[in-house]
Amino acid sequence: MRKEYLSLLRSYLSIDLKRLVEYRADFTVMLFSSVIVLAVNFIFWQAVFAQARVINGWTFGDIILLEGFFALTMTVVGLFGEGMAHLDELVIQGWLDTYLVKPISPLITIMLTNIALFELQGLAVSIVYFMVAASLGTSITIGGFLAGMAISMMGALVLIMIMSCIAMLVFWFGRTSALHVLFSIVYETGGGTPGTIYPGSVQLAFMVGVPILFMQTMPALAALGRLDFGGLVGILAMEAVVALAWFAIAWFAWRKGLRRYESYGG
Repeated sequence: MRKEYLSLLRSYLSIDLKRLVEYRADFTVMLFSSVIVLAVNFIFWQAVFAQARVINGWTFGDIILLEGFFALTMTVVGLFGEGMAHLDELVIQGWLDTYLVKPISPLITIMLTNIALFELQGLAVSIVYFMVAASLGTSITIGGFLAGMAISMMGALVLIMIMSCIAMLVFWFGRTSALHVLFSIVYETGGGTPGTIYPGSVQLAFMVGVPILFMQTMPALAALGRLDFGGLVGILAMEAVVALAWFAIAWFAWRKGLRRYESYGG
């Protein structure tokens, strides 16, 4: 990464940190909300597994591990991907110029300017999930866990690329905020359940179109040692291909969209 981007990242992190310190009440409320959601999630899965120790090959500890990977992936997406959701406002209001005239990539700048340090609470949440899963006696291998981390990070990259493609639609259809909300509902709703419960066609859609399996199911299976080396390599290769495909679409749409952009907005 170029020094300019690192310097920009430090600057925006500093600004966001000051904002968190200034609005401590908001930060406290958001943090409390995260704790409540975490507690409700534990209670829900405990109630589910009170009826059966194993559901479709998944134990309570396995599901908690899966939840940990999903929380980790969403932390990365929240840090670096949510900026794309604000592109429609920049285009419609004619504010995109302020990014286009800078001597660095406008897309990277948009992502960095919308980094929210509060999203790091998701990292703490994922650690809690992992610790609880380990305390439940879940069989986690170190090598498998690291492989799962790699798969989940690639899953985050795929999701960010898809979010970028959705954002580019603003150049043709105007506001895309409703599409972002709809898309987030899909992956957040499905994010807490293992993708192996779905039919094969749905699983494929949850890898290519909505990468839920890349974000939590495959990482959990890797950490549990249920994927051999060939399977791990195959999944990482597939993630790379899917990410590159969505990146190519987003980049093409960005170049075409800029030709339609008018500084006075609309």
